[in-house]
Amino acid sequence: MSRIDIDSLLKKMQMALKTKWTQYQIIVADFISGKMNKEEFDQQINSVLEKKYLVHLHNEILLTIYANAMCDPPEKSCIFGWTKKKKEYQRLRVNDQRKELKSEIMGLHYRDRLRIKSIKKDSPGRSLIPSNTLFESRIAKLPKIPLFKDKIFTAHYASDIQRGYHVPLSCDSMEIPDIDGLRERSLAIALESGLIGGLKEGVPEIILAGLEYHLKNVLAIVIAKVRFQNFRGSTYTENLNNFILLNPNKPRRKQEVKKYSSLTIQELGLAFQLAPFSLVETPPPITRIWATTLTNNATYQDNKVEETILNVIKENPSCKKRFELALVLDELLAGV
Repeated sequence: MSRIDIDSLLKKMQMALKTKWTQYQIIVADFISGKMNKEEFDQQINSVLEKKYLVHLHNEILLTIYANAMCDPPEKSCIFGWTKKKKEYQRLRVNDQRKELKSEIMGLHYRDRLRIKSIKKDSPGRSLIPSNTLFESRIAKLPKIPLFKDKIFTAHYASDIQRGYHVPLSCDSMEIPDIDGLRERSLAIALESGLIGGLKEGVPEIILAGLEYHLKNVLAIVIAKVRFQNFRGSTYTENLNNFILLNPNKPRRKQEVKKYSSLTIQELGLAFQLAPFSLVETPPPITRIWATTLTNNATYQDNKVEETILNVIKENPSCKKRFELALVLDELLAGV
C-alpha cells in the first residue's frame, strides 16, 4: 500500500496558521505521543483552529498520518514537511514580528524608547531571566545540600531535604501539621541551614505545642475583639480615667446583651481587618525601645535609653514609679 503525500496539506496549514504553526505542532505531537488526553487536546486545539476550514484541514492531516502509519516506512533520505523548515515562511514570519515590534516601540514615549536602548548598554554581560525559573514551583527546586568534608552521605541528605519539600503546607491542607510531617519539614530546614546532626527527639513536639499555643492566643485576642463581656446586665458609669460620665439624673436602661453560640467566619475576617497585629506576638517594652533607636550598638542603645528615661523623669516626676514597675516586669518576663 502506497503512502499518501502529506506535504501539500502541511504547507496549507502552515501558511494558514502563520505564527501559530509551532504551537499547533507541539499540541498534535503531544496528543499522538500520549502526553495529552482528549479533553486537553480539544481545549488547546480550539484556541489554535479558529476557522472551520482549518478544522477540516486538521482532520485531513490526522487521517493522513494514521493512514501512513499503517503503510511501509519511508526511505531514509525522505524529508517530510512536518520537520522540514520553510525558509520563505520563516522570512515572512520574522518580517511580521519585526513590523509588530517596531510599531509597538514607536508608539511608546520618547523617554521609554531611550530606556529600551540603554538596557543593553547598562548591562552588557547580564542575561535575561529564563522563563522556566519564573514558573518553578516549590517542589521543583533543587535542595540546598550543606557543605561538609565527608561526601559519602550526600545523596542521603539530598533525599531528606527533598522529602521535606514534598510535605504539604498548612495553607494547602487547611489543618495543623502532624508530628511526622513536621519532623520531615524541620529536618529539611535544619539540613539546609547547615545543621548536619539533624534533630533530636522531642523537637517536633515542642514546635507543635508552640504552634497550638500561638493559635490559641490568636483566637483569644480575636474573640476579645468580637465579643464583649457580659456583666450580668450591669452598666458602667465611668472608666478608670473618668473620661466618660453618664448623666446620673437621666433614667438608665439595662443593655440587652446578645447571646452568641458560635464565632462566624465573617466575624473572624472583620476582627483580622480591624486588628491585623493580633497574628504577631507583641514585643516587650524594652525591645520596642531598642528597635526605635535605629542602631546596632547595644551599649549605645542602653545609654540612649537611660538618658531618655532620665529626661522623662525630670520633666514628669510622677512617671518614676511607672518606669520602675516596667523594669521589674521586664526582668521577671525575661527570666520566664
